[in-house]
Amino acid sequence: MKTGAFFGELKRRNVLRAGAFYAAAIWALAQGIAFATAYQWRGSLLTSSGDLAGGLASLERASALDPRSLVVGENHAFALRSLGRDAEAKALCMRILVFAPEYVGCMDDIAMADLQLRDYAGARSMLERLAATLNPSAAVMGRELTD
Repeated sequence: MKTGAFFGELKRRNVLRAGAFYAAAIWALAQGIAFATAYQWRGSLLTSSGDLAGGLASLERASALDPRSLVVGENHAFALRSLGRDAEAKALCMRILVFAPEYVGCMDDIAMADLQLRDYAGARSMLERLAATLNPSAAVMGRELTD
């Protein structure tokens, strides 16, 4: 692959943007600027690149800095689920739903964690809640199809 095509492919896949976010996060953290978003960016990028333990550590720090951030919490839960820590991911998202009851990102994480934990009734209940939040008429149709 020629250099131009290579950089075109990186741009198409949004890799350069992800790299810029990572670079900005690393710079901010190196300067001693402790803000949740930098840790969240770093943690999400580490997790998606396969460094699950490093990603989780960054996301735990982000959660400690901003425990009410929906995005940080959802990414933290995803990292936990990636490590097979489904019960912890579910508990984290349940805490988020206390103050953000219509946050579909955590509804999805809870349903997936329930499936991994073989709590099929819990997964179904959360998926119905998710559907009702996204589209109330779809929730009714979904129940008719699964009953």
